[in-house]
Amino acid sequence: MLLTNKTDRSRSVSIGSHCPRATSRMALTMLLLALQPAWAGRKCDAPPETWQPRSAVSALAERNGWRIDRLKIDDGCYEIKARDAEGRRLKATIDPASLKIISVKRGHGDGDHDQDRDRAGER
Repeated sequence: MLLTNKTDRSRSVSIGSHCPRATSRMALTMLLLALQPAWAGRKCDAPPETWQPRSAVSALAERNGWRIDRLKIDDGCYEIKARDAEGRRLKATIDPASLKIISVKRGHGDGDHDQDRDRAGER
């Protein structure tokens, strides 16, 4: 976009060429806005030095009657893939510092996905 100078109409000025700070600020703002969805999805933000050990997460799972299949770190949270007392699959997200259970998603069916897949292949 070109703007003309009111005192000298023969000279045109390009926005941005005279305002490198404004251009830099605009670029930084655009970058921060683009990164915002990544920050918004993060559930756990405790510094690593405040985290409870994995053994504490295992003890929490045991108290809840869960048998851990996998324990990993995802988006700054502990994530447990486990089976409950009835053998149903579940996925739990746990705050690593407080060991607060953030969410639990339970699976469907009898809890043995591999058998269900094998049965489907026999048909």
